[in-house]
Amino acid sequence: MKKHLIMLSIICAVVFSGGAYAQEKRFEICSGAFGGTAFQCGFAISEIIKKVNPEYEILPVETSGSHGTYMRAVSSPERMLISAAVTPFREAIIGKSPYPKAYPNLKLIGFMTSNVQTLVTYDPEIQSVEDMAGKRIGLRVRNTTTGKYLWSVIKHGIPDSEKNEPMYMNWGALQSGMMDGSLDVCAMGVAVNPNGPWKPVSIYMEMVASRGAPRFLSVKQEWLDAAGKEDGMIYPPLVIPRGAIAENVPDRDVLAWEERIGIFAFSETPDELAYDIARILCENQKEITAITPIGLLMSREITVPGADMPDEQIHPGALKYYKEKGLR
Repeated sequence: MKKHLIMLSIICAVVFSGGAYAQEKRFEICSGAFGGTAFQCGFAISEIIKKVNPEYEILPVETSGSHGTYMRAVSSPERMLISAAVTPFREAIIGKSPYPKAYPNLKLIGFMTSNVQTLVTYDPEIQSVEDMAGKRIGLRVRNTTTGKYLWSVIKHGIPDSEKNEPMYMNWGALQSGMMDGSLDVCAMGVAVNPNGPWKPVSIYMEMVASRGAPRFLSVKQEWLDAAGKEDGMIYPPLVIPRGAIAENVPDRDVLAWEERIGIFAFSETPDELAYDIARILCENQKEITAITPIGLLMSREITVPGADMPDEQIHPGALKYYKEKGLR
């Protein structure tokens, strides 16, 4: 009897230790709304890790946008990854509202896409942001890149902007407002494409089919600087070159500001896993493209963090990969 109890104890120890080991290798990746860019990026990583390092399991989880993504992830840093925009990351690590405290253990692994945030209009009276005073302005929902952040920038260029409260809505409502004329100007996100034409968000093609190509509006560097100082943030400038989207669209160079979608983790995330994800981002574009067309928008120049991202904000495992490959 005693011998059987000893054997049972050994079996239980093996089973439970194996279960604990499996749990340590299982992660969720919080990825925004289903079907969005961040979700597609997170899903691609979850699929490719099965081949690159099958010891790890990554499960994509839908969340309510970037802020919802980070707020869910910080509750369980030992088992969470993140696919989201970088601006909320900058807010989270310093504890800027809506975050209740700073999360310096948040770390970047690498970027997947580069996107520019801009404005479009059909109104012939609006030739620049300065002409938007008193106009009906549609932005994305609050706490999004093309919502409060875009307003933070452009309000510095609109005369008496405090009298010009924008309307915040989803992409579908913005599209309807521009097509039926109930909006004069609206936010527009455009993905940088190092391999071909730049890609506006999906509502753009419906707008073009209905009313033709809209006019793109530039911001100014001093507005980016003023918003950055006011918000304690970084709004990197990026030019949409003339003709980048289609022939003569935009019809001139347009200064906008850049937001990147990336894969993030925590200090608690194993270095090995962060290293492998950085390697996937840099070396597996073909495999990512087979899963999502977002892979076509990727390049090493976009993936590897630039000088505006200090080493201490990059996960040590990812940083090891970049330095080994001479990328940073």
